[in-house]
Amino acid sequence: MTEHIKYATVIEPVFEVTLSGIANAHIWRDYLRQEGYENGNTADEIDITISAVDSRFKGIRFQEFSISLKIHENRYFLANAYNSIALFAFAERTFFRTPYYKGDIEVYADRLCLGYNGQRLFEASLAAQAPLLTSVHHCEDLFVALPKHLRKKPLQPHFFYARLEGLTEVYSGNDVAIQIMPRQEDRMMTLLEASQFQVNDWHIRRNARHSKSKTYME
Repeated sequence: MTEHIKYATVIEPVFEVTLSGIANAHIWRDYLRQEGYENGNTADEIDITISAVDSRFKGIRFQEFSISLKIHENRYFLANAYNSIALFAFAERTFFRTPYYKGDIEVYADRLCLGYNGQRLFEASLAAQAPLLTSVHHCEDLFVALPKHLRKKPLQPHFFYARLEGLTEVYSGNDVAIQIMPRQEDRMMTLLEASQFQVNDWHIRRNARHSKSKTYME
């Protein structure tokens, strides 16, 4: 990632829990093709990242939950996202063209929960005795592509840059249990369940720094 990027938003400290895992690529292939991304290969598996954060913006506490699909190396497609504050979700959709919606989110070091209108959609938990595999300062520079339906100009791909950094604790996915309970109209959660998402690693950043650029058009 080049150093000339100007970040429109920088938030710290951020409490972040991220699940990195794999899923059946075939289930996601048609969806990505419709969005203009072919997933780059014919592999049986696709890398998926589920991330949840708890932080403050201008003194207002909020939580976020997002689902991203890896399309190439440090390039991801932001399939869906939720914010605990409806106004923040609206601002994300309107000003950044990102697929954020209002959700009920709980973020703890050993548990993540996502709900919508009182219905539980996703839950993940880390076993109480799970051993810490490693703890190291890590910085990720990401290119994040966005869905078509929120584009300002439908024929031009939209994207932003993000930098996520901080001391990162890593635990094995073998110590993680997940439940996915999609609503009938929730395509992303339905695809996530159908593709048999499996967690490889559970990451915790207790004092992270999140930087995000404006949304660009190609």
